[in-house]
Amino acid sequence: MLKDSALCGYFWKGFIVDFYEHAGEWLHIYLKPDTNQELICHHCLATSTQVHDTSYRQIRERDFLDLKVILHVPVRRILC
Repeated sequence: MLKDSALCGYFWKGFIVDFYEHAGEWLHIYLKPDTNQELICHHCLATSTQVHDTSYRQIRERDFLDLKVILHVPVRRILC
């Protein structure tokens, strides 16, 4: 069993680990946006306080020890 501290800082900038599930050789890691990070539009680089919408992606990440990793990431579109 992995400790929560083993997952901190390993994944994507601007996200933190919400929870994870270990199923056989797979590790499913569910990320959530870090509320301490500013919202920045990827097109114009302006900061904002509003999210237009959120979609969810599953991304195959590099293996972690002997486990295959799938990230579940909420991707936000910023209203600028």
